[in-house]
Amino acid sequence: MERLQQSLPLSPSSRLVLVLDLAVLTTVVYSYLAVCYQAAFHSSLTWLLVLFYICDALYFLGVFARFFVGYKDRGVVVRSVRKSAVRLLKTTFIVDVLSLLPLELLALAAGDATFTVAALLRLNRVLRCYRLFLFFSKLQPVTYNHALALVVYDVASLRILYMVCSMVEYIRTWVFVYHLPIVCGCVYACV
Repeated sequence: MERLQQSLPLSPSSRLVLVLDLAVLTTVVYSYLAVCYQAAFHSSLTWLLVLFYICDALYFLGVFARFFVGYKDRGVVVRSVRKSAVRLLKTTFIVDVLSLLPLELLALAAGDATFTVAALLRLNRVLRCYRLFLFFSKLQPVTYNHALALVVYDVASLRILYMVCSMVEYIRTWVFVYHLPIVCGCVYACV
């Protein structure tokens, strides 16, 4: 037990922390892509939902583990569990909790939610994207600039893709559901 207390909190540059950050990063990227996909295409695939909740559980474990990871303050590694916990509570913990709230389950419990509403209520998971920038800021400065540019480009292009898919879905609904039957009915009546 004494050895465990001496090894906690973990060094922010340790290999275990890197693996933990990569696992959390994977859940962040999946959540972002899946939320955009579901919101744009009104998807109700059950395996997608199962993966959502698995990613939520892994992200929760990653947030919990951050309490036991030290941090650098002016170039010196601070290895106090209490100081790490206080720093985490003051900085990113609220955003992490907001991104973990299962808003879609609250709407489904109320009974008035469709899959479209549930998909839109999952958009709080997009708040996790700040973890991408935190991860890449740990890299070397030259690598960080290139990686940050790549991440910003990817996030922007995914956002544009989401908006285009939403517009296509809106136009398809507008034409085929509302206006095409009226036009076909007018043509049929004239013949």
